[in-house]
Amino acid sequence: MATVTADLTIAGVVEQLLRDFDSQPLRVQRRILWLVASCESLRDRPEAEQQNSLRLSLDIKSRAIVFEQQARGLYEELSSVGIDVENLSQLRRLEATDRRALPILLRWLSQVSYKPLKIEIVSTFDAAWAKPQAVQPLFDEFHRIDPVTDPDSPVSVRNHIAGVLSRLAPRESADQLFEIAEDPANGNARSLATFTFKKFRKDLDSLVPRMQDLLMSGDFVVSVPAAEVLAAWNVSEAAPRVASMISELESEDHKNKTSAAHLRRLKEAAKKLAAG
Repeated sequence: MATVTADLTIAGVVEQLLRDFDSQPLRVQRRILWLVASCESLRDRPEAEQQNSLRLSLDIKSRAIVFEQQARGLYEELSSVGIDVENLSQLRRLEATDRRALPILLRWLSQVSYKPLKIEIVSTFDAAWAKPQAVQPLFDEFHRIDPVTDPDSPVSVRNHIAGVLSRLAPRESADQLFEIAEDPANGNARSLATFTFKKFRKDLDSLVPRMQDLLMSGDFVVSVPAAEVLAAWNVSEAAPRVASMISELESEDHKNKTSAAHLRRLKEAAKKLAAG
């Protein structure tokens, strides 16, 4: 994190951003120049807004330097096979025939401990070129991570893995998806794993009973996406339970955003089940 400074004027922050500029890698230099331009654009903003943005700029510079230090070896390995990228997100746009990055990224996935870099690596697999090789390593990494050190939150590595698996995992991974969905220790990743089943359209008979168990669990983290999945599969037996869940939510005296979203999704599922 950046050190708090008393000089939070635009000129003072720009001077700090440009300090040691020549010694930084090109990727960091480009980020710094972008930050400088952002600071200069603040001149007509209220002072409080300026101060918040200027502090954020210093913090972004600090984090960019740390990220570059942690990722330097990865960038060097990618460069050694002819892949030079400005940032890891560019890897998601690689052509399907260019898989030179895959073994490097998979090795780093299991080795790196710096969370922002691990999340960026996970995100690179969110593309068609990563299938099918990345699927099992992502499952393995999900289970390797201790929930205690990766608590449920928007920056949870396991939630990011579950999000990518929701798009990559094939029907053959059903048992592993259920394993995630059925374990309460997996937090909101359970919802993502459950919703993944909605895209499956073949060999559903063996999946329906376990999906119905999730629907009946009483845990809205999985029962709501289970209702949506069963509606997509046109499993009419799910209709009474979905109706009961709707009644339960409608009877609440104080609805929050989460319960309102659940209610909206359940009503849509009920509509699909009624339509057959």
